[in-house]
Amino acid sequence: MAHDRPDSPPPLSPLTVPVLGEGRPTYSTAPSRSHTPFQKRAHSPTPSEAESEFNPNSNASIRRAILSYENLVTLADAQERLKYVIANRKETLKEARKIVWRDRGEPVVELADVEDCLKWALKGGFRAAGLAFNVRAGFNIVLALIRLPSVPKKHWVSLIQRAIFGLDTWRFAAMLGSFVSIYKFLLNALPFLIPSIRAPSDEYPSAFDDDDETQTLPTTVFDITVPPSPDDTKTPIMSTQRRRMERFSLSTQAQRILIRKKTRRWHSALAGAVAGGLGVLWETRDSLPRSYTNWVASAAKVPHACLRMNYDMVRNHTVNFNDVDSIIARSETTPSNKALLLNLKDTFLKLQTLSPGDPVPYFPHYATCSAIHPAQSSCWSVPTTRFFEVARWMLPIYGALHFVPAVLFKRSTFMQNPWKVLMKAAIGTGRSSAFLGIFVIIYQSINCFKNQSHEYLSTLSPSSPLYPLVQKMPKSVIDLLISKYSFFVPGLFSGLALFVEEKRRRPELAMYVLPKGLESLWIVATGKVGLKRWKGGESLLTAIGMAMVMSTYQNDPQHLSGLVRRILYQFIGPN
Repeated sequence: MAHDRPDSPPPLSPLTVPVLGEGRPTYSTAPSRSHTPFQKRAHSPTPSEAESEFNPNSNASIRRAILSYENLVTLADAQERLKYVIANRKETLKEARKIVWRDRGEPVVELADVEDCLKWALKGGFRAAGLAFNVRAGFNIVLALIRLPSVPKKHWVSLIQRAIFGLDTWRFAAMLGSFVSIYKFLLNALPFLIPSIRAPSDEYPSAFDDDDETQTLPTTVFDITVPPSPDDTKTPIMSTQRRRMERFSLSTQAQRILIRKKTRRWHSALAGAVAGGLGVLWETRDSLPRSYTNWVASAAKVPHACLRMNYDMVRNHTVNFNDVDSIIARSETTPSNKALLLNLKDTFLKLQTLSPGDPVPYFPHYATCSAIHPAQSSCWSVPTTRFFEVARWMLPIYGALHFVPAVLFKRSTFMQNPWKVLMKAAIGTGRSSAFLGIFVIIYQSINCFKNQSHEYLSTLSPSSPLYPLVQKMPKSVIDLLISKYSFFVPGLFSGLALFVEEKRRRPELAMYVLPKGLESLWIVATGKVGLKRWKGGESLLTAIGMAMVMSTYQNDPQHLSGLVRRILYQFIGPN
């Protein structure tokens, strides 16, 4: 046979490949002697082995498939419930945040009748009162924490408690709450109370159809030279300078715009006047002038006794020795200043016993430099010392005014770049502190200059080359240097310190000083001009001021500063 020949090659060993895993029957890839590549079995399968094989139509396989499907359905349902819970929680947190913080782009609420206006006003008033309470309490806590190191530990709890639940906090909350309630009610109810003046529906355009708002808030305007475009042949270019505006999507505009209900101007003016006049009644009548006077004295770093001395000596030409002794008793008073103050007392006593014909010694009818700056003997050393004293004293106050709005009103910017926001607030704090420091040294330097000039011209010796010229000047002209009107001069030049502040804050500081000027004008008018004093005069001034502010906010908000506009929006909203 052929396979028995010695020169025939050895038979090929069959290569087996496992099919369906270990322990399964194998198939041979090499042809067998019979050339039938069937499955090679050592023996026939037993019934148990046949049952162990996978059968998709068996009951066990069907049960396993059903269980797997039910598990998938349960898992998907659990995931859906989890997504719903998370979404519901986010919505709940969003609604809770709206109670204390109003999002930009909040729509104007349409009210059907006066009853709805009343409900809407009460709701807004309670919200504003709560927000005002938290703001005032937070500000008081900051000031209390600054004072803690100088207060005994046993008074720390009462200090914090008074800062949060003090009477001024409740007054502030009641004032703003009543103001917002009255304003919102009158603003929305006036068209219903007087139907003949009800504005047409097209007078309340949406935020995106308001041409005035489109030109201010939702666009960024650049005054730059724009070359003509080839596609712009139909529209002639009248000037090389034209306004170029950056357009935003509707969602971006909704985030940028502070929507407000545009009304007739006298509606918002009347509502602001009534609300401001009634809201300010929660404040005590005498608290503002006294606190403001004490604050000015503290900011100027001048002894309170010096202010009383200056008032008595300028207006009444008298001296209260108790005020002089209190300045002498101060530990910081220098020996030379003590000697000058003692000499002032002796001169005043000598004038009381002066006989006719005796030479009249020079007596200053003003608070002398030794009383204004008792810790410095020379006026030349006052500006530097005063600047650092005032700036350091105002640093915590201006720090709170710069850092708190930067974190509260610019939260998205703060979260994106906190270091930039904090650095900008720190620079603003330094500029504001420097502003007040320069303000004080300008005023006191001019005050010292005019006092020294009056003393020099009044006591000029005949041997001086200026004596002939001074002799020709009337005494009344020289006395103008120390008259009560002379204090307008340093006050006027102190306004130059405003250039140290940031440009956008200058109008705010000017508007802060204006009410104080109006208040002084009211006091002068009732005390000197002869107008009958009315106990509601302060409320009248507040009503006039708030009428102007609220009319501008409701109809021309672009004329208000960004900070004032955002604060009013948080308390009042669009309507």
